[in-house]
Amino acid sequence: MAITEDEMRGIAAILSAPDARETGYATLRGRYPHIMLTRCDASDLVEDPFLTVGAFDLHLVDMTDHCVRITADPAEAHGLALALRRVPA
Repeated sequence: MAITEDEMRGIAAILSAPDARETGYATLRGRYPHIMLTRCDASDLVEDPFLTVGAFDLHLVDMTDHCVRITADPAEAHGLALALRRVPA
């Protein structure tokens, strides 16, 4: 099931909150249990993000045919990789 535009707007709103670094993942899991979510460090992914929101780069994840891959096509997205960017010291 593809992630809808309304869901992406809601996800972006949650990740834009001031406390999203600490609470964003748990809030998303509670609000969107049907969307596969994974967390990682932004340096773990080489692909360009689909969207950057607050401290996160969002990558669309396609799980078609039992393979997991990053996609740029929202119609293929079944989940999101939330890649947390490091804050400079």
